Amino acid sequence: MRRSSRRFALARLLAGAASALVLTLGPLVPARAQDARPVAPADAVPDTLRALSPAELYRRLTAYHPVVRQADLLPRAARAELLMARGQFDPKLESDLARKEFKDKEYYNRWDSNLKVPIWPGGADLKAGYERNTGVFLNPEESVPNAGLTYAGLSLDVARLVGLDERRALLRQAQLLQDINEAERVKAVNKVLFTAFKAYWDWFEAARRRQFLGEATRLAAERYQATALRVVAGDLAAIDTLEAGLLVRERRVAEQQAQLDALLTALELSVHLWDENGRAVVLDPRAAPPTVALVGGAPITDAQLNQQLLFVTERHPEVRKLLLKGRQLRVEERWRRTDLLPDLTLSYNLLTSGRPGEGEFSRQPFRNDYKLGASLTVPLLFRKERGKLQSVRVKQVYNDLDLLNIRRELTTAVRQAAAEQRTVALLLAQQRRMTEQYRQLRQGEVDKFEAGESTVFLVNSRDSKLLEAELKQVQLEAKLQKARAGLTAAIGAMEWGL
Repeated sequence: MRRSSRRFALARLLAGAASALVLTLGPLVPARAQDARPVAPADAVPDTLRALSPAELYRRLTAYHPVVRQADLLPRAARAELLMARGQFDPKLESDLARKEFKDKEYYNRWDSNLKVPIWPGGADLKAGYERNTGVFLNPEESVPNAGLTYAGLSLDVARLVGLDERRALLRQAQLLQDINEAERVKAVNKVLFTAFKAYWDWFEAARRRQFLGEATRLAAERYQATALRVVAGDLAAIDTLEAGLLVRERRVAEQQAQLDALLTALELSVHLWDENGRAVVLDPRAAPPTVALVGGAPITDAQLNQQLLFVTERHPEVRKLLLKGRQLRVEERWRRTDLLPDLTLSYNLLTSGRPGEGEFSRQPFRNDYKLGASLTVPLLFRKERGKLQSVRVKQVYNDLDLLNIRRELTTAVRQAAAEQRTVALLLAQQRRMTEQYRQLRQGEVDKFEAGESTVFLVNSRDSKLLEAELKQVQLEAKLQKARAGLTAAIGAMEWGL
């Protein structure tokens, strides 16, 4: 009887302790799984995204991001510059009228209208016009027939014909500017994409951590309840309830930190989100990343790396910009060398009386009815011209050195990004196998515990190891995607493989 009463008293004591622990740790166990999530605000913002995939992020960035839209203006600006350069070859219609009367005398009445057509050869202009001059005090050389004088001829800058004149130089530079601005556009877009996708994969990691920790907290809470019931039934010691409850508390703290990290990374990602109306878009803190399989898991091969290195040394936007800039400078150098030649301008005009279409030009153009002119200008020191040429050559050397340095930096960045992608891909493959093995160990330990051959401590230990492995896998998955983004940005290609 004494032993029975002692056993009964001990059972009541253990049951009381278990009940007290249940009451104490009860708030650790959520009534429903969704209770662990943040509560939705009563007035939800209408432009809040509740789901965001990498493809959707890419679409939004390339279509709506202000910096990308700014970059899209660069080709338009280049086309405007090209239009202005072509405008130097536009035909021009000029008309000059001058009349003077004083004390009832008509001193002169001069009228000259002409059409000037610039042509491609350097400094060459076609010119045709009609002039009619009258008056008492008219300069004799301005005297024309009563019906007026029609003329047609050519003006030619000999030095610019041999070298390169300003208007042709500016036109060629404007043509090259289109490709330069396109390279600038690609560079700006890639910078936005890289920054945004780094933020995206940071959010991906934080959101997945929140998911894993939420599930781990839920499982720990269920195990705590089951342990408490077994303690009441006398199958387990009361100390096991305390251990199970402490694990719930630890998981709950980690889950709250993960929720905060997910919120902060979502806000960081939201900086890059816009809609078609130019309004900012906010990523819902409750949003979860897509569960589709991630691409880019295979390590980069040596053949792929060599192909990318070849691409980056010739077609990277920064390299292309410097190569095209070098071509612009070579055009300018030829232009400035031409300026060192004497300025010799020849002009010739055929003459005929009457309005245009009324008279006929002479069939012996160099014997009668013509006007011939020549103008020669020779700077004595050419200091201005020599200074411009030296300035261009300094810019060429600077550009060549910049190109040399950029190529080295880009190839190094590609090699570093490729090495990181290759290493992380291998680590991720190993981690996935380890995670699966930890999951098998945890399940085996749970089966042994249910059969009474294990303890709460061992089950919790296996569960914690599995959680660590899952979180490490998520970290490596995000790191791999950021390495892929870094490699794509280093290459400078627009194909992001999403």
